[in-house]
Amino acid sequence: MRSAIVFVDCQRDFMDKSGKLYVPGAEKIIENLLNLATHIRATRHWTVDHHANDDPEFATYPPHCIIGTEGAEIIPEVHPCMSREFIINNTDIISKNNDVVFRKNTVSVFDNGDVGEYVHFYDNVFVCGVVTEICVKAMLDGLLDMGHKPFLIVDACRSLWDEESQELRDFIGAYALAGVKIIDTESALFIAENTK
Repeated sequence: MRSAIVFVDCQRDFMDKSGKLYVPGAEKIIENLLNLATHIRATRHWTVDHHANDDPEFATYPPHCIIGTEGAEIIPEVHPCMSREFIINNTDIISKNNDVVFRKNTVSVFDNGDVGEYVHFYDNVFVCGVVTEICVKAMLDGLLDMGHKPFLIVDACRSLWDEESQELRDFIGAYALAGVKIIDTESALFIAENTK
């Protein structure tokens, strides 16, 4: 079975305390993200916000992850795990040995038509990153729409809701009912290692 892991928006503007749209407590998941990026037996996929200065999304959200800025960079803690050489397939997808980067300028990476074609042949898709109820949600929705039953690695995600909030519990419960498998980092590593 082929496995992929999707790291959603692990960028400085979301995960660094000085970031433009810092997600409070995002630094708490960095250790698990690093563990996954380093050890999981799966093709690594990264979604990254990739905005121009005048991006239409800024009518909804403050400017963030602007092309060429430090805030648009993947956080330095996991960036060294990525392969060094870039091969540009088109303007939206960058392939780097065991890593694929999907650029997006909307909440859903599936607005890039190539993404669905690229991830459809994986048997297992693991999802982690930020923000749980925004871009991680969009990733889960896209995968479910394609017929996948993805794994949500909850201890490697961060929400704007409090960790103990009823909103977050309801969110996770609803996605579990929809077929998303709710797991932790240790389980993700075990499943990816032992799935044949």
